[in-house]
Amino acid sequence: MAKAWGFLEVKLYARSPLWTCLILVLSSPVVAQVSTTSLRGVVADPAGAMLRGAQVNLTNPEIGFARTTATNDHGEYQFLQVPAGTYTIAASAPGFTSTRQQDVMLLVNTPAKLNFTLHRYEPDGAISAPGPADPRRSPRSEKVLLDAVSSEGMEPL
Repeated sequence: MAKAWGFLEVKLYARSPLWTCLILVLSSPVVAQVSTTSLRGVVADPAGAMLRGAQVNLTNPEIGFARTTATNDHGEYQFLQVPAGTYTIAASAPGFTSTRQQDVMLLVNTPAKLNFTLHRYEPDGAISAPGPADPRRSPRSEKVLLDAVSSEGMEPL
């Protein structure tokens, strides 16, 4: 008789509204997963000095996303909970030229890093940069895919 009563008790308990609410509450985190990523980096001058208080703008007009932050005392910036997509990222600071990187692809759950180097602005329109320019560094117009592929497990061609 105890077994039958125990079975009946479980059946009645499983049909109660409290049980239904408990199942809904516990299953909601599974449904509420979000497709986001993050972006971080530093803003420095050509000599490597970190720029405190530089403004970094992250925009994606396709989805109407725009966010701005300032670098900390170490020249670091960070954007958290960013929807995956293709972005334009711009950095500027008083007394320095601004720079922009377009078509930066941020992937879901793939934190990205993008550093900026800002050059001193001269009133006559010249840009001051210590030493000769590095010929290996040139502006790029193709899409940038940040930190999406690891070099581990790749074989040289």
